[in-house]
Amino acid sequence: MNRINRISVLGTLLSLLFTSAVFAAPGRNAPRTMRHSHATETLAYELRILPGVAAVGKTAAIQISISEVLGKHDATFGTRKPIDDARLTATLVSPGKQPTTQVRNALTMRDAGTYGFTFTSDVEGIHALYIEGQSSTMGAIKYEAPVSFGTWPMPEEIVLPAKPRKTPKALHADMRHGEALCYQYCKKDLGFALPQSTTPTFIQSQHAAGLSGSGLVGAVVGGGGNRLTELQRNDLVKYIDSLAMGIQSFFPDAGTVMPAEFTLNEYALERLEESTRMKLKSDEVTYKVFVVYRNKENTGRPAVIAYDDRVERGNLDRSSKLGYVVYMSNKSDPNFYEVGVAVGLEPTYPIVSVRSRNNSGEMDSKLNRQLMSFKGQGSFNDPRSLRRGSKSLQKKILPMYLTVAEVATMFFAAEREFNEFDSELDSLD
Repeated sequence: MNRINRISVLGTLLSLLFTSAVFAAPGRNAPRTMRHSHATETLAYELRILPGVAAVGKTAAIQISISEVLGKHDATFGTRKPIDDARLTATLVSPGKQPTTQVRNALTMRDAGTYGFTFTSDVEGIHALYIEGQSSTMGAIKYEAPVSFGTWPMPEEIVLPAKPRKTPKALHADMRHGEALCYQYCKKDLGFALPQSTTPTFIQSQHAAGLSGSGLVGAVVGGGGNRLTELQRNDLVKYIDSLAMGIQSFFPDAGTVMPAEFTLNEYALERLEESTRMKLKSDEVTYKVFVVYRNKENTGRPAVIAYDDRVERGNLDRSSKLGYVVYMSNKSDPNFYEVGVAVGLEPTYPIVSVRSRNNSGEMDSKLNRQLMSFKGQGSFNDPRSLRRGSKSLQKKILPMYLTVAEVATMFFAAEREFNEFDSELDSLD
Protein backbone atom coordinates (compact mmCIF):
# COMPACT_ATOMS: atom_id res chain seq x y z
CA MET A 1 0.00 0.00 0.00
CA ASN A 2 1.52 3.31 -1.05
CA ARG A 3 -0.71 6.06 0.29
CA ILE A 4 0.16 9.26 2.14
CA ASN A 5 -1.47 9.53 5.54
CA ARG A 6 -1.39 13.18 6.47
CA ILE A 7 -2.86 14.33 9.77
CA SER A 8 -3.87 17.94 10.35
CA VAL A 9 -3.48 19.03 13.95
CA LEU A 10 -5.50 22.17 13.48
CA GLY A 11 -8.70 20.14 13.37
CA THR A 12 -9.06 16.72 14.89
CA LEU A 13 -5.88 16.69 17.00
CA LEU A 14 -6.49 19.98 18.75
CA SER A 15 -10.13 19.14 19.35
CA LEU A 16 -9.01 15.95 21.03
CA LEU A 17 -6.42 17.82 23.05
CA PHE A 18 -8.61 20.62 24.33
CA THR A 19 -11.64 18.47 25.16
CA SER A 20 -9.53 16.15 27.32
CA ALA A 21 -8.54 16.46 30.95
CA VAL A 22 -5.13 17.66 29.79
CA PHE A 23 -6.50 21.19 29.27
CA ALA A 24 -5.87 23.46 32.23
CA ALA A 25 -7.33 26.88 33.04
CA PRO A 26 -5.01 29.90 33.29
CA GLY A 27 -2.89 29.76 36.41
CA ARG A 28 -2.92 25.99 36.72
CA ASN A 29 0.27 23.95 36.27
CA ALA A 30 1.15 22.69 32.81
CA PRO A 31 0.36 19.02 32.13
CA ARG A 32 2.92 16.38 32.98
CA THR A 33 2.21 14.60 29.68
CA MET A 34 0.64 15.76 26.43
CA ARG A 35 -1.09 13.19 24.27
CA HIS A 36 -2.45 13.32 20.72
CA SER A 37 -4.30 10.51 19.01
CA HIS A 38 -5.86 10.09 15.60
CA ALA A 39 -6.99 7.25 13.35
CA THR A 40 -7.65 7.06 9.63
CA GLU A 41 -9.12 4.14 7.73
CA THR A 42 -5.67 2.58 7.53
CA LEU A 43 -3.43 3.98 10.27
CA ALA A 44 -3.75 4.90 13.92
CA TYR A 45 -1.36 7.34 15.64
CA GLU A 46 -0.64 7.85 19.33
CA LEU A 47 1.71 10.72 20.18
CA ARG A 48 3.08 11.34 23.67
CA ILE A 49 5.14 14.36 24.76
CA LEU A 50 6.93 14.36 28.13
CA PRO A 51 6.84 16.78 29.82
CA GLY A 52 3.65 18.14 28.25
CA VAL A 53 5.18 21.62 28.23
CA ALA A 54 8.97 21.65 28.41
CA ALA A 55 10.77 24.58 29.98
CA VAL A 56 12.72 26.81 27.62
CA GLY A 57 16.24 25.41 27.35
CA LYS A 58 15.10 21.99 28.54
CA THR A 59 14.31 18.78 26.68
CA ALA A 60 11.04 17.29 25.45
CA ALA A 61 10.90 13.52 24.89
CA ILE A 62 8.47 12.54 22.13
CA GLN A 63 7.17 9.06 21.32
CA ILE A 64 4.89 8.11 18.47
CA SER A 65 3.19 4.72 18.10
CA ILE A 66 1.89 3.80 14.65
CA SER A 67 -0.51 0.94 14.00
CA GLU A 68 -2.32 -0.49 11.02
CA VAL A 69 -6.09 -0.36 11.45
CA LEU A 70 -7.30 -3.89 10.73
CA GLY A 71 -10.58 -4.53 8.97
CA LYS A 72 -11.46 -7.33 11.34
CA HIS A 73 -10.37 -8.54 14.75
CA ASP A 74 -7.06 -10.39 14.83
CA ALA A 75 -6.33 -13.02 17.48
CA THR A 76 -2.85 -11.59 18.08
CA PHE A 77 -3.20 -7.85 17.50
CA GLY A 78 -6.88 -7.15 18.02
CA THR A 79 -7.95 -4.31 15.73
CA ARG A 80 -4.55 -2.57 15.48
CA LYS A 81 -1.28 -4.08 14.31
CA PRO A 82 1.95 -2.19 15.23
CA ILE A 83 3.97 -0.87 12.29
CA ASP A 84 7.55 -1.79 13.18
CA ASP A 85 9.26 -1.28 9.82
CA ALA A 86 9.01 2.51 9.55
CA ARG A 87 12.00 4.76 8.93
CA LEU A 88 11.10 8.13 10.39
CA THR A 89 12.55 11.59 10.84
CA ALA A 90 11.12 14.37 12.99
CA THR A 91 11.58 18.08 12.27
CA LEU A 92 10.98 20.65 15.01
CA VAL A 93 10.44 24.23 13.85
CA SER A 94 10.32 27.06 16.37
CA PRO A 95 7.99 30.06 16.12
CA GLY A 96 9.23 33.56 15.26
CA LYS A 97 10.49 35.57 12.32
CA GLN A 98 13.76 33.64 12.26
CA PRO A 99 12.72 30.11 13.22
CA THR A 100 15.24 27.49 14.25
CA THR A 101 14.99 23.99 12.79
CA GLN A 102 16.17 20.71 14.27
CA VAL A 103 15.90 17.28 12.63
CA ARG A 104 16.15 13.85 14.27
CA ASN A 105 16.26 10.30 13.01
CA ALA A 106 13.87 8.13 14.97
CA LEU A 107 15.03 5.75 17.65
CA THR A 108 13.18 2.46 17.27
CA MET A 109 12.03 1.64 20.77
CA ARG A 110 11.39 -1.64 22.55
CA ASP A 111 7.60 -1.36 22.36
CA ALA A 112 6.44 -2.60 18.97
CA GLY A 113 5.53 0.16 16.53
CA THR A 114 6.93 2.90 18.79
CA TYR A 115 9.56 5.47 17.78
CA GLY A 116 11.20 8.23 19.80
CA PHE A 117 12.88 11.65 19.47
CA THR A 118 14.21 14.30 21.84
CA PHE A 119 14.44 18.04 21.28
CA THR A 120 15.80 20.95 23.31
CA SER A 121 14.71 24.48 22.39
CA ASP A 122 15.72 27.94 23.59
CA VAL A 123 12.67 29.55 22.00
CA GLU A 124 9.47 30.09 23.93
CA GLY A 125 6.19 29.30 22.21
CA ILE A 126 4.36 26.72 20.14
CA HIS A 127 6.66 24.75 17.87
CA ALA A 128 5.70 22.59 14.91
CA LEU A 129 6.63 18.93 14.90
CA TYR A 130 6.67 17.29 11.45
CA ILE A 131 7.08 13.51 11.42
CA GLU A 132 7.75 11.93 8.04
CA GLY A 133 8.90 8.57 6.84
CA GLN A 134 8.28 5.41 4.95
CA SER A 135 6.94 1.99 5.86
CA SER A 136 7.58 -0.87 3.46
CA THR A 137 4.16 -2.28 4.33
CA MET A 138 2.09 0.91 4.66
CA GLY A 139 3.82 3.41 2.39
CA ALA A 140 4.51 7.05 3.18
CA ILE A 141 3.77 8.47 6.63
CA LYS A 142 3.21 12.14 7.44
CA TYR A 143 2.10 13.54 10.76
CA GLU A 144 2.26 16.95 12.43
CA ALA A 145 1.55 18.25 15.91
CA PRO A 146 2.21 21.25 18.18
CA VAL A 147 4.93 21.10 20.84
CA SER A 148 5.06 23.79 23.50
CA PHE A 149 8.15 25.17 25.19
CA GLY A 150 7.32 27.44 28.11
CA THR A 151 3.79 28.35 26.99
CA TRP A 152 0.69 27.22 28.91
CA PRO A 153 -2.18 27.30 28.45
CA MET A 154 -1.88 26.87 24.72
CA PRO A 155 -3.95 29.27 22.61
CA GLU A 156 -7.25 28.05 21.23
CA GLU A 157 -6.15 28.74 17.66
CA ILE A 158 -2.70 27.67 16.56
CA VAL A 159 -0.94 28.35 13.29
CA LEU A 160 2.05 26.05 13.17
CA PRO A 161 5.38 27.39 11.85
CA ALA A 162 5.93 26.14 8.32
CA LYS A 163 8.56 23.54 7.62
CA PRO A 164 11.40 25.17 5.63
CA ARG A 165 12.36 23.83 2.23
CA LYS A 166 15.93 23.22 3.37
CA THR A 167 16.55 21.57 6.72
CA PRO A 168 19.74 20.64 8.56
CA LYS A 169 21.10 17.12 8.50
CA ALA A 170 19.16 14.71 10.68
CA LEU A 171 20.93 13.70 13.89
CA HIS A 172 20.47 10.47 15.81
CA ALA A 173 20.30 12.23 19.18
CA ASP A 174 19.87 15.53 21.03
CA MET A 175 23.49 16.30 21.87
CA ARG A 176 22.64 19.12 24.28
CA HIS A 177 20.49 16.72 26.24
CA GLY A 178 23.29 14.15 26.19
CA GLU A 179 25.75 16.72 27.51
CA ALA A 180 23.39 17.68 30.33
CA LEU A 181 22.96 14.02 31.23
CA CYS A 182 26.73 13.50 31.20
CA TYR A 183 27.19 16.45 33.55
CA GLN A 184 24.69 14.78 35.86
CA TYR A 185 25.73 11.13 35.59
CA CYS A 186 29.26 10.75 34.16
CA LYS A 187 32.02 9.71 36.54
CA LYS A 188 34.70 12.27 37.26
CA ASP A 189 37.64 9.89 37.91
CA LEU A 190 37.91 7.87 34.70
CA GLY A 191 41.40 6.68 33.83
CA PHE A 192 40.60 6.76 30.11
CA ALA A 193 39.13 10.28 30.09
CA LEU A 194 40.26 13.88 30.44
CA PRO A 195 40.26 16.17 32.30
CA GLN A 196 40.50 14.39 35.60
CA SER A 197 38.26 15.28 38.56
CA THR A 198 35.54 16.86 36.43
CA THR A 199 33.03 16.01 33.70
CA PRO A 200 34.98 14.43 30.81
CA THR A 201 35.42 16.25 27.51
CA PHE A 202 37.85 13.69 26.03
CA ILE A 203 37.56 9.91 26.05
CA GLN A 204 40.25 7.68 24.61
CA SER A 205 38.91 6.51 21.27
CA GLN A 206 40.53 3.10 21.54
CA HIS A 207 38.72 2.48 24.82
CA ALA A 208 35.32 3.68 23.57
CA ALA A 209 35.49 1.85 20.23
CA GLY A 210 35.91 -1.49 21.96
CA LEU A 211 32.70 -1.18 23.99
CA SER A 212 29.07 -1.76 23.14
CA GLY A 213 26.60 1.06 23.82
CA SER A 214 25.60 -0.49 27.13
CA GLY A 215 29.24 -1.19 27.95
CA LEU A 216 30.15 2.42 27.27
CA VAL A 217 27.41 3.71 29.57
CA GLY A 218 28.44 1.19 32.22
CA ALA A 219 32.07 2.30 32.03
CA VAL A 220 31.44 6.05 31.98
CA VAL A 221 28.27 6.32 34.06
CA GLY A 222 28.21 3.26 36.26
CA GLY A 223 25.10 2.16 38.13
CA GLY A 224 23.37 5.49 37.55
CA GLY A 225 22.80 4.48 33.95
CA ASN A 226 20.22 1.92 35.06
CA ARG A 227 17.77 4.73 35.81
CA LEU A 228 17.87 6.18 32.31
CA THR A 229 14.99 5.88 29.86
CA GLU A 230 15.60 4.56 26.34
CA LEU A 231 15.71 8.07 24.91
CA GLN A 232 17.96 9.38 27.69
CA ARG A 233 20.35 6.48 27.21
CA ASN A 234 20.45 7.08 23.45
CA ASP A 235 21.27 10.77 23.89
CA LEU A 236 23.91 10.00 26.52
CA VAL A 237 25.58 7.28 24.44
CA LYS A 238 25.71 9.50 21.35
CA TYR A 239 27.15 12.38 23.39
CA ILE A 240 29.79 10.17 25.03
CA ASP A 241 30.62 8.83 21.57
CA SER A 242 31.22 12.41 20.43
CA LEU A 243 33.99 12.68 23.03
CA ALA A 244 35.92 10.05 21.07
CA MET A 245 36.76 9.53 17.41
CA GLY A 246 34.34 6.69 16.78
CA ILE A 247 34.64 3.98 14.15
CA GLN A 248 31.79 5.52 12.13
CA SER A 249 33.72 8.77 11.80
CA PHE A 250 36.13 6.77 9.63
CA PHE A 251 33.70 4.26 8.12
CA PRO A 252 30.16 5.72 8.10
CA ASP A 253 28.71 2.36 6.95
CA ALA A 254 30.27 0.45 9.85
CA GLY A 255 27.77 -1.93 11.44
CA THR A 256 30.06 -4.38 13.24
CA VAL A 257 33.56 -3.99 14.65
CA MET A 258 35.96 -6.59 16.01
CA PRO A 259 38.88 -5.39 18.17
CA ALA A 260 42.02 -7.53 18.04
CA GLU A 261 45.41 -6.99 19.65
CA PHE A 262 48.67 -7.92 17.91
CA THR A 263 52.34 -7.59 18.73
CA LEU A 264 54.50 -6.83 15.71
CA ASN A 265 56.74 -9.77 14.86
CA GLU A 266 60.40 -9.59 13.94
CA TYR A 267 59.69 -9.40 10.21
CA ALA A 268 57.39 -6.41 10.67
CA LEU A 269 59.94 -4.67 12.87
CA GLU A 270 62.69 -5.26 10.31
CA ARG A 271 60.57 -3.81 7.51
CA LEU A 272 59.69 -0.73 9.57
CA GLU A 273 63.32 -0.12 10.52
CA GLU A 274 64.39 -0.47 6.90
CA SER A 275 61.64 1.81 5.58
CA THR A 276 61.62 4.53 8.24
CA ARG A 277 64.64 3.84 10.48
CA MET A 278 62.18 3.33 13.32
CA LYS A 279 63.43 1.35 16.27
CA LEU A 280 60.43 0.65 18.44
CA LYS A 281 60.77 0.08 22.16
CA SER A 282 59.30 -3.01 23.80
CA ASP A 283 56.25 -1.03 24.95
CA GLU A 284 55.63 0.33 21.43
CA VAL A 285 55.16 -2.90 19.49
CA THR A 286 51.66 -3.97 20.58
CA TYR A 287 48.61 -2.40 18.92
CA LYS A 288 44.87 -2.86 18.96
CA VAL A 289 43.31 -2.94 15.53
CA PHE A 290 39.59 -2.54 14.93
CA VAL A 291 38.42 -4.64 12.00
CA VAL A 292 35.34 -3.01 10.49
CA TYR A 293 32.43 -4.72 8.73
CA ARG A 294 29.35 -3.38 7.00
CA ASN A 295 26.03 -4.48 8.54
CA LYS A 296 23.01 -2.95 6.83
CA GLU A 297 20.66 -4.25 9.52
CA ASN A 298 22.43 -2.22 12.20
CA THR A 299 21.49 1.45 11.85
CA GLY A 300 22.95 2.57 15.18
CA ARG A 301 26.29 2.27 16.94
CA PRO A 302 28.45 -0.57 15.57
CA ALA A 303 28.01 -3.90 17.31
CA VAL A 304 31.21 -5.17 18.97
CA ILE A 305 32.32 -8.78 18.53
CA ALA A 306 35.13 -10.23 20.64
CA TYR A 307 38.08 -11.60 18.67
CA ASP A 308 38.09 -14.81 20.71
CA ASP A 309 34.37 -15.43 20.17
CA ARG A 310 34.82 -18.06 17.48
CA VAL A 311 31.10 -18.52 16.89
CA GLU A 312 30.28 -14.86 16.25
CA ARG A 313 33.53 -14.39 14.40
CA GLY A 314 32.68 -17.31 12.14
CA ASN A 315 29.30 -15.76 11.36
CA LEU A 316 30.85 -12.56 10.00
CA ASP A 317 30.35 -11.96 6.30
CA ARG A 318 33.92 -11.64 5.09
CA SER A 319 32.78 -9.97 1.88
CA SER A 320 31.40 -7.10 4.00
CA LYS A 321 34.77 -6.21 5.53
CA LEU A 322 35.47 -2.52 5.00
CA GLY A 323 38.94 -2.08 6.49
CA TYR A 324 40.88 -1.37 9.65
CA VAL A 325 41.25 1.41 12.23
CA VAL A 326 44.19 1.86 14.60
CA TYR A 327 44.47 4.66 17.16
CA MET A 328 47.95 6.06 17.78
CA SER A 329 49.49 8.97 19.64
CA ASN A 330 52.30 11.49 19.43
CA LYS A 331 52.33 13.08 22.88
CA SER A 332 55.15 15.45 21.90
CA ASP A 333 52.84 17.25 19.47
CA PRO A 334 49.65 18.61 21.13
CA ASN A 335 47.65 18.41 17.88
CA PHE A 336 48.56 14.74 17.50
CA TYR A 337 47.75 13.74 21.06
CA GLU A 338 45.46 11.16 19.48
CA VAL A 339 45.50 10.05 15.84
CA GLY A 340 43.15 7.63 14.14
CA VAL A 341 44.36 5.96 10.96
CA ALA A 342 41.84 4.04 8.85
CA VAL A 343 42.97 1.89 5.94
CA GLY A 344 41.23 -0.20 3.33
CA LEU A 345 41.67 -3.84 2.49
CA GLU A 346 44.65 -6.00 1.74
CA PRO A 347 47.03 -6.30 0.06
CA THR A 348 47.79 -2.58 -0.35
CA TYR A 349 45.83 -1.01 2.59
CA PRO A 350 45.12 2.42 1.06
CA ILE A 351 44.36 5.21 3.50
CA VAL A 352 40.63 5.79 3.99
CA SER A 353 40.96 8.58 6.55
CA VAL A 354 43.37 10.14 9.02
CA ARG A 355 42.06 12.27 11.88
CA SER A 356 43.80 13.89 14.83
CA ARG A 357 42.86 15.90 17.92
CA ASN A 358 44.39 17.41 21.05
CA ASN A 359 43.88 16.29 24.64
CA SER A 360 40.82 18.52 24.99
CA GLY A 361 39.12 16.67 22.18
CA GLU A 362 39.44 19.63 19.81
CA MET A 363 40.24 19.02 16.17
CA ASP A 364 42.22 21.56 14.17
CA SER A 365 40.14 21.89 10.98
CA LYS A 366 43.05 23.08 8.84
CA LEU A 367 45.30 20.27 10.03
CA ASN A 368 42.65 17.63 9.44
CA ARG A 369 42.03 18.92 5.91
CA GLN A 370 45.76 18.48 5.29
CA LEU A 371 45.62 14.97 6.71
CA MET A 372 42.87 14.06 4.26
CA SER A 373 45.33 14.82 1.43
CA PHE A 374 46.63 11.29 2.10
CA LYS A 375 43.25 9.68 1.35
CA GLY A 376 43.58 6.96 -1.28
CA GLN A 377 47.35 6.84 -0.94
CA GLY A 378 49.52 4.27 0.77
CA SER A 379 50.82 0.84 -0.11
CA PHE A 380 52.12 -1.86 2.20
CA ASN A 381 55.85 -1.46 3.00
CA ASP A 382 56.28 1.32 0.45
CA PRO A 383 57.80 4.46 2.05
CA ARG A 384 57.20 6.44 -1.16
CA SER A 385 53.48 5.68 -1.32
CA LEU A 386 52.46 8.86 0.54
CA ARG A 387 54.54 11.26 -1.51
CA ARG A 388 51.52 12.99 -3.07
CA GLY A 389 50.15 14.00 0.33
CA SER A 390 50.93 17.11 2.37
CA LYS A 391 54.71 17.58 2.27
CA SER A 392 54.86 19.05 5.76
CA LEU A 393 53.10 16.02 7.29
CA GLN A 394 54.67 13.13 5.40
CA LYS A 395 57.41 12.43 7.94
CA LYS A 396 54.88 12.38 10.75
CA ILE A 397 52.24 10.25 9.03
CA LEU A 398 54.45 7.76 7.15
CA PRO A 399 55.64 5.80 10.23
CA MET A 400 52.06 5.67 11.54
CA TYR A 401 50.66 4.46 8.24
CA LEU A 402 53.30 1.77 7.68
CA THR A 403 52.79 0.53 11.24
CA VAL A 404 49.02 0.32 10.76
CA ALA A 405 49.52 -1.61 7.52
CA GLU A 406 51.77 -4.09 9.36
CA VAL A 407 49.17 -4.59 12.11
CA ALA A 408 46.44 -5.11 9.49
CA THR A 409 48.65 -7.67 7.73
CA MET A 410 49.04 -9.60 10.96
CA PHE A 411 45.27 -9.77 11.32
CA PHE A 412 44.90 -10.86 7.71
CA ALA A 413 47.38 -13.70 8.25
CA ALA A 414 45.55 -14.79 11.40
CA GLU A 415 42.23 -14.58 9.55
CA ARG A 416 43.48 -16.90 6.81
CA GLU A 417 44.54 -19.47 9.41
CA PHE A 418 41.15 -19.16 11.09
CA ASN A 419 39.32 -19.64 7.78
CA GLU A 420 41.45 -22.63 6.83
CA PHE A 421 40.74 -24.22 10.21
CA ASP A 422 37.02 -23.64 9.70
CA SER A 423 37.21 -25.22 6.24
CA GLU A 424 38.93 -28.29 7.68
CA LEU A 425 36.19 -28.64 10.29
CA ASP A 426 33.51 -28.32 7.63
CA SER A 427 35.13 -31.09 5.59
CA LEU A 428 34.94 -33.43 8.60
CA ASP A 429 31.18 -32.92 9.03
